[in-house]
Amino acid sequence: MALEAERWMEQRRFRALRKTGASISEIARETGLNWRTVKKYLEHDGLAAPPVAAPRPSGRKQVISQYARR
Repeated sequence: MALEAERWMEQRRFRALRKTGASISEIARETGLNWRTVKKYLEHDGLAAPPVAAPRPSGRKQVISQYARR
């Protein structure tokens, strides 16, 4: 899930740079990414909010619990 959050932040950063008038090439140089990647992110409709991690199942025992002292 961390990778998706990073992508979301990159998309926001790209859009902010684009709004200031930066070209795709300039954004690519600043971020160190290929211009095609920047273009792909800018063309993709980004999420309005960062992705949320799915809830973990509760009732699951930890592997270490069988070795832990009681």
